[in-house]
Amino acid sequence: MRVLAFDIATQTGVAFGCVGSAPQSKVIDLGKGRSDAARFSKAIRMTKGFIDDCRPDLVAIEAPIGPGSSTVLIGLYACVVGEAYRMGCTVKRYQVQTIRKHFLGKALTARDFKGLT
Repeated sequence: MRVLAFDIATQTGVAFGCVGSAPQSKVIDLGKGRSDAARFSKAIRMTKGFIDDCRPDLVAIEAPIGPGSSTVLIGLYACVVGEAYRMGCTVKRYQVQTIRKHFLGKALTARDFKGLT
């Protein structure tokens, strides 16, 4: 199974790989300081480009966190999910705690790293 994963933010993390092998990853700058429309457009084009290149079986995306999530973050999330759906992909949203537990064995938080901010 080929998985394409997104961690949506101004600096969006993207990873792609087959289950059981090491993924490739990169960071995409979605343009802090640019207009919301420009950022949303770039998110849609980014998503289409990765799906065209990677042909994933699953698109995994980290859910926006909590009530403090900005409207821009939620908009970027919606752009990625909507474009992946439009392109016929299976899309699954994951909570950050689930992702951390899967990869780290525990849902680590800032409390686990005393002295770091």
